[in-house]
Amino acid sequence: MNKKLILGMVIGVVALTSCEKVYQKKNFNDYKSFIEYSKSVIPFYLDMIQKPMYFDFHLINPQKRKEYEDLAASYCKAKSGEFIKNGPWLYCNSSKDEYMIHETNYGFEVYAKPTKQIEEIINKGINLMRSERYDKAGEVLKKAYEFAKVVNNKHLIGEAAYYIAYNDFLASKYFDIDKVFKYITIAQENGIDVSNFISDIKVYTQKILNDVLNEAKSGQKQLSLDDLSRAFKIAKLLNDNNLLYTVYYYSGNFYLETKNYDKAIAYLQKAIALGQNKPNTLGLLYNLVGQAYEEKGDLPDAEKYYVESSQIALKNGDTEGAAIPLRHLGDIYYQKGNYQKAYQYHLQALMIRGYKTRKGGARYGLDIDLYNVGKDLYKMNQCQNAVVYLDEAVPYLEKFGIYDMMAKALYKDISCYQKLGNNAKAKELFDQYKSVLAQQNMLSTFKTLGF
Repeated sequence: MNKKLILGMVIGVVALTSCEKVYQKKNFNDYKSFIEYSKSVIPFYLDMIQKPMYFDFHLINPQKRKEYEDLAASYCKAKSGEFIKNGPWLYCNSSKDEYMIHETNYGFEVYAKPTKQIEEIINKGINLMRSERYDKAGEVLKKAYEFAKVVNNKHLIGEAAYYIAYNDFLASKYFDIDKVFKYITIAQENGIDVSNFISDIKVYTQKILNDVLNEAKSGQKQLSLDDLSRAFKIAKLLNDNNLLYTVYYYSGNFYLETKNYDKAIAYLQKAIALGQNKPNTLGLLYNLVGQAYEEKGDLPDAEKYYVESSQIALKNGDTEGAAIPLRHLGDIYYQKGNYQKAYQYHLQALMIRGYKTRKGGARYGLDIDLYNVGKDLYKMNQCQNAVVYLDEAVPYLEKFGIYDMMAKALYKDISCYQKLGNNAKAKELFDQYKSVLAQQNMLSTFKTLGF
């Protein structure tokens, strides 16, 4: 085979201008005219520009298509390259003269210097992505990915895959999780560091979890379930137990909020199983399981989890975390009518918050705990002690806007002062009681208390 002829076959892939990218089409009615055209461009070979170029031409006869392919392979070998066939793609990986050929229904598309072209295509896709033209960016990056596979350049395959995934991730809150992770995996397998991307996905997952309870409270239950489902899928694909623990926690809270107590308990117990090395939140999980059992009406199991919650919190020096389940334990015994036991737990919750050292400061739960202790003593007819706590509870409850509980505290306080014979104090509190009911539109619950 004449070497000039072989060279001419390949020279037909390049453009004859100094433009960065050149597109040309030629229709050859027979193989002879194609060869003549190829010969005509041979003199330009030595001056061929080094920038990426594109050339498109037609060969009609299938046999002649095969001949061209063989000629291109021979030329590639002569340039110390390997001619690789991959489906409809042909690639010469010669460092001296790299090119890529795509067999189409009408002939061949030839890309000179494809590696350089792929780099430029990826950069174009990135720029489109940054300008939020996500659909167009996706098309461009997929083209780069396909080209990178043809030239079998691991870095370019990985880079293109990375940005395909990231573009889809940015394009929509409800991106295709399977597709994104497919390309993340390809990027990793080809040596691309995806750690920052994974961090972004975790931040995204936390954001949708943060929305779950608000969505449930606003009646968007299905949206909450969809977000939880996405979070579960991401956590499992990442094989991240910390993230899975968080998803279980939010799932338990969601089902507690929507009063599906069996599911709430199941998910919170899964979180407990994964959270044994998280002492700062383990007590909270036990408390939530106790709450689910309490609202379900299973007081014995609720008590068991509340006790465990308070013990874990105390062991870790978390007084606030210990006070919450102690308050719940008091509530359980109050429901049972065991006011002495309720008083013991409610008083313990109050004291453990630093009641004697935090007066007048931040809330610290003093409002509710003071009221609870006062109402326990009221129920036990210990009015002399009850008014001490109820008097203190009222301003806290007013300060933090808990007006229904404030009205109840005032009612019990007034009743106790009446029993103690202090009618002047009772009358003073009665005027405040009546004012609160009027201001908060609660007059329907108004009680005269004998005045």
